[in-house]
Amino acid sequence: MHVAGEEYVFQFDTTTWSWVHLLLGVVILVAGLSLFTGTVWARTVGVIMAVIAMLVAFAWLPWYPIFAILLIAVSAAVVWALTVHGLDMVGD
Repeated sequence: MHVAGEEYVFQFDTTTWSWVHLLLGVVILVAGLSLFTGTVWARTVGVIMAVIAMLVAFAWLPWYPIFAILLIAVSAAVVWALTVHGLDMVGD
């Protein structure tokens, strides 16, 4: 007897996917700690990750509308804070 399973567009190996998450987490942690020094690359990484989070939340909007709207709002606030107030930390 053959049972047909779901066919997904993307096939991920869970081991590879967990390594990707671990490496991204380390990069985000280092960038987050580097934000205290006011480095431009850390602000750039923060803005890029916040924009990616907004896009992912927008994709989840039909299924989890409250959570998605909240995540979009928080990500927009992060982008605003990193771009507007970034020069406040740069020394004279």
